[in-house]
Amino acid sequence: LASQVLGREDGTMAISYDSMMSLIQGGAAKPEGFDFKSWITNDGIHTDATVVDEKLHQYPKILQDDESVDSAYKIGRDMCVFTTKRILVIDVQGFTGKKVEYKSYPLRYCTT
Repeated sequence: LASQVLGREDGTMAISYDSMMSLIQGGAAKPEGFDFKSWITNDGIHTDATVVDEKLHQYPKILQDDESVDSAYKIGRDMCVFTTKRILVIDVQGFTGKKVEYKSYPLRYCTT
């Protein structure tokens, strides 16, 4: 059931890669490194997708075996991750950051 909700059985994305990238970029490129102005204005800072992919495949094991991270953006302590099957929002809560909420939005239900 999860494969049907999150994407096609062969592991391909539910929407085209170009459509997803245009949604991610919104017509403007994001800064690569830490930028104080971006942090204050709550802009997303692009993060290395391979590092995020490794972390989400290990602990906590959030991603499926045939799912990979295409792009990831860090916003303060929170993160927005675009995978081949879904958009994953990671919300770090509380003063210590011990409580983390994961919200998953399957790409098959994200339409433009």
